Amino acid sequence: VEEVARNAVSTSDASNQSSTSALAGQTRVIETVQSIQTLTDNVQATSMLVQNLANQSQDIGKVLDVIRSIAEQTNL
Repeated sequence: VEEVARNAVSTSDASNQSSTSALAGQTRVIETVQSIQTLTDNVQATSMLVQNLANQSQDIGKVLDVIRSIAEQTNL
C-alpha cells in the first residue's frame, strides 16, 4: 500500500511538472506569435515607406527630365 501511495505521489509530481512545463511552453509560443506579428507589422510599414520613396524618386526623375529639356532648349 505504501509503495502504491509513493507511486501515486511520484506520478502526481510528474504530472504537475509536465503541466508546468506545458504552460511555460504555451507562454513562449504566445510570445513568439506576438513577436512574429510585430515583425510582420514592421515589415509592412517598411515596405510602404520604400514604396513611397520609390514614388518620390520617380517624381524627382520627372522634374530632372523637365529641367534637362529646358536646359537643352535654352542651350544652358
